[in-house]
Amino acid sequence: MYDDPLRILRGVRLRGALGWEVAPETERLMRVWAPSLRRVSPERVRDELAQILVLDGAAAGLAYAHGLGALAPALPAFPGAALDGGIAVVEGLERLDAGRDSGGVLEGDLARRLHAYRQEELSGGRSREVALRLAALFYEGGDMAGAAAEGLHLSAREARLVAGAVDAAHALQGGDVAQPPSRLDVY
Repeated sequence: MYDDPLRILRGVRLRGALGWEVAPETERLMRVWAPSLRRVSPERVRDELAQILVLDGAAAGLAYAHGLGALAPALPAFPGAALDGGIAVVEGLERLDAGRDSGGVLEGDLARRLHAYRQEELSGGRSREVALRLAALFYEGGDMAGAAAEGLHLSAREARLVAGAVDAAHALQGGDVAQPPSRLDVY
């Protein structure tokens, strides 16, 4: 890990994807080397984080990485204190998605179309789903979402989507909407 700290996030991803358990000594080393993630290029962090975000149970993977002390150094442009809340928002999004095919809020054709829309590629093989989950992760950081998205070297399109989704969610939550949103706002 000392020669490539990104292996910490890769270990988190493989743990989530394959259901592996991480040996206690390996976890200890992950904690020790987690601050070194600040040295890793933002593009490499972004790509590994994107792969974690699309996993079933992404929130659990993010919580595990955060517990290791790896998430804050991987996202230096984002306030670490907001990560717990952001992980909870990702978890809530996952619960909504889990209900999609079992009598949840969205069902049938609408749910399938929304799912397909979220799987569309935005840039570099990353989907709208990744941007949406990043927006969920960055929700608690409010105005810092755009800077955090740019800090990961997302495309301009992805960064706008992340920042716009966070802004819109805050406006809706805070009741700052004086009139019904336009079709563009909904989009």
